[in-house]
Amino acid sequence: MNPNQERARILIDQDRWPEAEQELGRALAEDPEDGWNYYLLSIVKSNRAEDEEALRLAQQALLKEPDNLTFHLGLAWRKYSVGDSAGARSGAQAVLAQDPGYPAVYALLSVLELDQRNWRAALDWADRGLALDPEHAHCLQLRTMALNHLADSDEAESAALHAVSLDPDSDFAHTALGWTHLRNGNYAGADLAFREALRLNPNNDGAREGLAEVLKAKFWPYRLWHKYAFWVASLTKGRYWIFFLAVYFAQRLLRFISKEFPDYRWLSAPIALALTLLVFGTWFAEPVANLILRLHPYGRLLQSKQQRRASTVFGALFASAIVLAIVAMLLSFVWIYPAVAFLLIGLMWEPVLSAPRYAWRKGPRYLVIAASFAAAVSFLSATIQVESTSLLCATAVFLAFIAFGWWNAAIGASRDGRDE
Repeated sequence: MNPNQERARILIDQDRWPEAEQELGRALAEDPEDGWNYYLLSIVKSNRAEDEEALRLAQQALLKEPDNLTFHLGLAWRKYSVGDSAGARSGAQAVLAQDPGYPAVYALLSVLELDQRNWRAALDWADRGLALDPEHAHCLQLRTMALNHLADSDEAESAALHAVSLDPDSDFAHTALGWTHLRNGNYAGADLAFREALRLNPNNDGAREGLAEVLKAKFWPYRLWHKYAFWVASLTKGRYWIFFLAVYFAQRLLRFISKEFPDYRWLSAPIALALTLLVFGTWFAEPVANLILRLHPYGRLLQSKQQRRASTVFGALFASAIVLAIVAMLLSFVWIYPAVAFLLIGLMWEPVLSAPRYAWRKGPRYLVIAASFAAAVSFLSATIQVESTSLLCATAVFLAFIAFGWWNAAIGASRDGRDE
């Protein structure tokens, strides 16, 4: 083995990505035909969020050694990282057909099922991986996540504690335990678990995000929303849509009751308001909590560069919407249209900007860009008092907002950072 490659492997095990990249650069200069140099460099690039480059290197590694199943699996993971779930699944199935002895294959298939909200299938794949290697850190973490989604809190906590006992130096195990505590409402336990994970690996994004959730949960409205969000996250795709369709038709029914039976309006109106807050609260709670965290002297350190940028953009648009709403009340009602448009644009840009670029398909991103253009036209139309155009553009933004929400929920436009 090339000594530079050997040193790079040690550095990768220590999560020292810049130094590992330098060693692999030297190894490639000495032996550009060794596929392992490309494969290891693809891992480094992936962990440095250079996913397109990581994919290219994984493809080069496979060109050097087409029969290497490890390289096939690595390419499948890299495809997943750039949002090609179909390619990742196909690659994983191909490896599985040739050699079912790779626990990481089962981990990838478990991740793909989690993304599709198929919690039981995700659990089955993780269990199959653990049957090969009972101490496989990633499969243990995924098993805990699947159990959490299946609302089996006792089993999930038992699995997380077991993972920590098997490898107390695993930051992944402590991260999984932290998320389990967070889901169960044990914020003190979650705080300790995430801090221990970060002590073991300061670059653990999952632990940093979990600790940020613990801080946000100190605000009781967000804590209530957090419990609701976990419950919604546990629903399969079919039940997810049944729930929201039920809410929609319940609102229509309550509106009908208020109109046709005015004597019962005292009862139907508060329930309709509560349902409306339930729906729109799912959009407002996370961005507002992130904005508050952005202003927190310690919390802002837990946010990624993308999250800080997203909260800044959302804060600016949110403040603009409030100012325009005040202007609408004091001067002219036409300003209410760009106010609503700016608010909806902020709610759409926040999740897109806070996630890595690969996390969103091109469709939703283009939709948000087009909606932003419509919001700008709505604002300009309001400045010259062309109410019809301003209203039309604000309506277009609202329809884009609905489509964006559907796209995110139905197609799974976002990922939650699960990786190799």
